[in-house]
Amino acid sequence: MNGQARVEAKDDSGEEPLVSFIILTFNQVAYIEEAVEGALAQQYGNLEIIVSDDGSTDGTWELLQRLAERHRQLRINQSSENLGTLGNLYAATRLANGVFYVMAAGDDVSYPHRVSTCVAKWLDEQAFVIQSSYDIINEQSIVIQSAYIFDTSKHEFQSYFEFRPFIIHGASSCYDARVFKLIKEPNRKIYYEDSFFTLFLNFLFLKHCFIDQPLVCYRRNYNSITNNNMLISVQEIKEREEKTQLVVGSIAILLSVFRDAVVLKLGYSNFIGKTAAVNISALDRDIAFYQYRGSWTTRTKLEKIRMILTVRRKRHAAWLLARLFGAQSVSWLRRLRLRTGRSI
Repeated sequence: MNGQARVEAKDDSGEEPLVSFIILTFNQVAYIEEAVEGALAQQYGNLEIIVSDDGSTDGTWELLQRLAERHRQLRINQSSENLGTLGNLYAATRLANGVFYVMAAGDDVSYPHRVSTCVAKWLDEQAFVIQSSYDIINEQSIVIQSAYIFDTSKHEFQSYFEFRPFIIHGASSCYDARVFKLIKEPNRKIYYEDSFFTLFLNFLFLKHCFIDQPLVCYRRNYNSITNNNMLISVQEIKEREEKTQLVVGSIAILLSVFRDAVVLKLGYSNFIGKTAAVNISALDRDIAFYQYRGSWTTRTKLEKIRMILTVRRKRHAAWLLARLFGAQSVSWLRRLRLRTGRSI
């Protein structure tokens, strides 16, 4: 694991601001203790640790209860129903007392200097979101790629704004606590909290800063329903894509929530007095695509062909075309990807 000296992070009064280290988890019993240990090892004094469980059924909550008995500084919370990642995050922030939130997933591991480094950057830059590069680890916690920087050059959100927006990757994100007061929690289930804040923070022109230093280990977990592009067997692909229909459909919900906020001026406070222009036509096209993708398995072959002929983005057409003939074609194309390095 990466070893770095502690960074001094004090405000104008000479005190360390209170930071809330928030771990979000759902059915991650195999990894949650390692994530908690990463929080407990932080080289930062004024820290509270909150672990919010989104209704796990695999023993994660029971393990958290044992960990909380062992480590009194842990505060744990469990939702009575599954809220989705964004809802779980907002639930955790309602328990938080800090002025700065450091986020972590229940299967990722933060380096000991992560909090102090991010707080120092936040105090220096007065940004609303801080993120960093990260090391990628496998299911055995072995680093398989160092200092990874999330590639945003072809991200579809680029087409929504007249400028090149910053793209948040949730694994390394930290937020000024005011973000959660400026942006209202939607009453819809959304899984991609980083995409939600990417859209709203760019729309509101809120400052973003990037630290070109790996501060967290992001786990490439093949069991994650939001990260299944590495599966290559026909049966695995078929089972996983059936499970991810709800998650994919939530992208359309996310984009619709943002569209309503822009058009109807709902769900946010205008902090600096101006907002960015948004390409509503591009948003509408993507909403239609993700609505269709979320119901892909129920569509007839003719409906699927019609959708392929109408989508505008090559990446979307490639996704649909690859699945037109079922999991077998996806499996073959992913094996081809392993040889060529291209994503399917």
